[in-house]
Amino acid sequence: MVYLRILCNLILIFAVFEPSKINYARGLIITAINSVE
Repeated sequence: MVYLRILCNLILIFAVFEPSKINYARGLIITAINSVE
């Protein structure tokens, strides 16, 4: 049961942080493209 709880916490953490990483990378790419132009 402890392992299930840890697994659920990891899934929640990834569900929260992965989209923010993607948005952060997208923002960096957009600013890089704008600075080149």
